[in-house]
Amino acid sequence: MAKKSSKGFSSLFQGLANTSLTRFQDAQLGLFPDIALNFKKSRISKEYQSYGLYLTRLLDDTKHKNLYIKMAKEIDRGILERALSFISDANTTENKARLFMWKVKQLRDEKKAKQEIKKDSDSDAR
Repeated sequence: MAKKSSKGFSSLFQGLANTSLTRFQDAQLGLFPDIALNFKKSRISKEYQSYGLYLTRLLDDTKHKNLYIKMAKEIDRGILERALSFISDANTTENKARLFMWKVKQLRDEKKAKQEIKKDSDSDAR
């Protein structure tokens, strides 16, 4: 087993040197190391892919891995983070993914409503 040192993430992954990870994927391991190890055969080349896998793991929903990667790419990161925070505060072990999706929808609707109100108030001021 590799000896751990205090030099950062690179020392934690010395055992991965023989794998076929690209340099970018090596850098991604630093963002979410416990997630990347479980999905090391997937071809992670972008940060949002790594974050999508992170969501997959936290929500225990490996069937919908591609959905979470797409969400990480297209949905505002603040919304996803607030929905994750809501899930952790809810203390539920039953169907985290469903609760997460509901909260994301609610937060997106709130954001859209705020933007419409702001747009209307800007047009009224003119």
